[in-house]
Amino acid sequence: MQHLTHSEKYQIVKAKRADGNRRDVKPRPEIKSLTLPVPTSSPSFTVEGAVNALMNSSTKTTVEVKGGLFESKISFNAEVLAAMKGMFGSGKVYTFQLHASTPQAASVAGAFLVNFPWSPAVTSYSEYAALAALFDEVKIRSSRLYWSASVGWGLVAATPMQLALAPDNVTINTAPSSFTAVQRLAESVVFNSNIPQLNGGLTIRKTHKIPSREYCSTATPAVASPPAGCVGQWSCASGNTGTNSFIYAYLAMTNTFAFRSRA
Repeated sequence: MQHLTHSEKYQIVKAKRADGNRRDVKPRPEIKSLTLPVPTSSPSFTVEGAVNALMNSSTKTTVEVKGGLFESKISFNAEVLAAMKGMFGSGKVYTFQLHASTPQAASVAGAFLVNFPWSPAVTSYSEYAALAALFDEVKIRSSRLYWSASVGWGLVAATPMQLALAPDNVTINTAPSSFTAVQRLAESVVFNSNIPQLNGGLTIRKTHKIPSREYCSTATPAVASPPAGCVGQWSCASGNTGTNSFIYAYLAMTNTFAFRSRA
């Protein structure tokens, strides 16, 4: 029988303890980098993008009409138009804002009976020809008017006028008959022509939401009875006589229209 030294016994005990404390450790899974797929489809085409594409491919022709007047007509590239129309499904509604501006002056007799129509058949909107080519039907949803006085604080010698301003939902390009007629409209405001705001401001901003109505053809965008499409206007009239032929205000209008195509 072999006798172990004290040192040898200590090494055996130490080895047993090490074996008892040993744990089975599972290897960690390998972490692989995650690669996200890159989208291959382009974003949906916007109405603004289609309008810009049509305008860039348009041809403007000026022809002489009766009385020595000239009329401009816009035509669009047939292939571009077909491609753009295919981007917008039938029946779906698309909205677009159109802008117009105009100065407003008193008549030669000093009367101030003016209107600013919403219909694209009367008021010129730079993008409407392209929109009318893209879509079949249109109606107006809202109109915002900016009235900026040209006089202000007596800097120009012009007779101040009392003015009534209001949206008129049922009139197409017709001057109001009187101050009282405009004042009686539902959303009328009355102000001084030289300083429109009570706090001295020279610009009035007025927004009107058009009541629900039916669509009209983009070729004939306003029908009076029953009111449909883009019928309506801003009307303004004075309660007294102003300075003859003087420009009292500069108007800017932002209108929101809804467009759609038939199946």
